[in-house]
Amino acid sequence: MIRKLSLVVAVMCSIIAPSSAEPETNLAGIWTITVQDGECEFGGQAAVRGSESDGRYVADLTMRHACPTFPDDGFVVIQTSEISVMNGQVSVRSKIVDFATTESWGVYAPDHFALTIKSAERLFGIQTDRYGTKPAEWVRSKAGVS
Repeated sequence: MIRKLSLVVAVMCSIIAPSSAEPETNLAGIWTITVQDGECEFGGQAAVRGSESDGRYVADLTMRHACPTFPDDGFVVIQTSEISVMNGQVSVRSKIVDFATTESWGVYAPDHFALTIKSAERLFGIQTDRYGTKPAEWVRSKAGVS
């Protein structure tokens, strides 16, 4: 009985405790962002700065959202973001800083992301704003940060 109980406790601890085999990924660098939005082009770039020591980063995002129903070339929006990482999960909370297109005022909402670290070069999850959620992927640039 005690042997079975010890085995159950050991298995439960291995499920609950974070795996030490899962390395923390330093997110600093340049990332290309792609958001799946049907027939629209939606994506951009994030320049991420910070340190993995406390799991907190900041980023400058430039996003472009163009759809056949949008005016001219769509919306180009510059945002600043706070990023936190915990147990392989990445939370990105953004604020709009500026609009490169004047039509964006009052229409474009900040882009927030809930992502899972798939590898040191790839994050996958969702983009969310006041209009809903869409699948999103962040891919690290091979060039790195200068």
